[in-house]
Amino acid sequence: MNTQNMKFVVVVVCLAVCVGTAWGDLLGSAKATAEEAVDAAAPTLNAAKDSAASTANSAKDAAASTAKDAKDAAAPAFEAAAPTVEAAAEKSESFAQWAYEKISG
Repeated sequence: MNTQNMKFVVVVVCLAVCVGTAWGDLLGSAKATAEEAVDAAAPTLNAAKDSAASTANSAKDAAASTAKDAKDAAAPAFEAAAPTVEAAAEKSESFAQWAYEKISG
């Protein structure tokens, strides 16, 4: 190997060591910054979780109350329709009986 190639190899190795050292410091710094960001965001995240849970519970309670109110409001109409349904069933049975008698003879 001649002298010029040897100088080139030494320069490349030195450059690799410098870059590796710089990247190592940069990655360590980025990791520390990320940990600080996670620690800083933790209270906000917990508050958001609590708020979402209470909102969901409130919505669930409101929906249950509305459903119960709707059921209570519909009860009189349902009870009023019951005689009509029974009358229709009796008419249907009497028609079926009449038709059977006509066909049978």
